[in-house]
Amino acid sequence: MRTSRLLPIILAATALLALPGCSRVKDDWKAAQGADTSEAYQDFLQQHPDSEFAVQAQSRLKQLAEDRDWQQAAATDTFFVETIARGRRGTGMVGFAESSPIHPTLTRADIESIVSFIRTWGAQP
Repeated sequence: MRTSRLLPIILAATALLALPGCSRVKDDWKAAQGADTSEAYQDFLQQHPDSEFAVQAQSRLKQLAEDRDWQQAAATDTFFVETIARGRRGTGMVGFAESSPIHPTLTRADIESIVSFIRTWGAQP
């Protein structure tokens, strides 16, 4: 009978001891989301590799890396020229440097002119 009275107290004490750990993980997760940087998510994963938010942190890290890669690539005219010339694999965009019954073949100079024109869009208010 004495054991049955102690059991609820032991369970309550165990739950109270676990709460600060849960709160810490959630606080760290909210901080990582607030910063929304690769470094913040990497720090979170180092501190809490097995947490309930680990998969989300890894997913966001991949997304941030992909976004960064696209921004770097898109910043160059070479990226635009090559994309127009070769097309985009896995999409409906075909390359315009190759002959096709659907569209005219564009020369490198034609494609560079198109890229120059596209660049003017960013300059307009």
